[in-house]
Amino acid sequence: MDLAKAITTLSAQFQSPLFELPGFEVQKTMTLDRRVELIQSYTGEYKQSAVMFLIYPDEENQAKLVFFERSKIEGDVHGGQIGLPGGRYEPKDRNLIQTAIRETEEEIGCVVDSEKIIGRLTPLMIPVSNYEVTPVIGYVDEQPTFHQQDEEVARIIEFYLDDVLQAEIKTGEFMAAGKYKVNAPFYSIHGERVWGATSMMLAEFIALF
Repeated sequence: MDLAKAITTLSAQFQSPLFELPGFEVQKTMTLDRRVELIQSYTGEYKQSAVMFLIYPDEENQAKLVFFERSKIEGDVHGGQIGLPGGRYEPKDRNLIQTAIRETEEEIGCVVDSEKIIGRLTPLMIPVSNYEVTPVIGYVDEQPTFHQQDEEVARIIEFYLDDVLQAEIKTGEFMAAGKYKVNAPFYSIHGERVWGATSMMLAEFIALF
């Protein structure tokens, strides 16, 4: 799918007065029932954060998405997982869209114009780290040159949008962050395993196509 088609497809939905986000009903398909119960029963006060689904073209204008492998930092329960650029809301941010834009520039060196924001997806609660994450969809018109923030980013991972939309869903047991075993559903994309909160948000993003 080329960049123009991807943007047109998404923008048409967000601009429609009848549009409704797929929501948690779609997100929860990529996690286990016990996690759904934990999310629904959790009564703690969440910290606000935002991540970016960043769409951009390759040299032939085919749409791609950027993810990254999180660095393994002591105390980070998400270390080693594949995630999206983003992070915690800061008082200097005007809103959560600005949070996603700022964090995308800080973590992978890509500047996203606020006018290139298509919309926001359903916020996802993550009890294990006490965050509520708002996914933001944005794009840039040219292929970026990424510059990773090594403290938080182990490596940048790029996927073609078509490959993401056709990703195989699997469920199995595997090591997380090299420390503990989990048994969970995940997207398998070119040998990469996208699971956890990222896969839940990705499920809603895919449902828009």
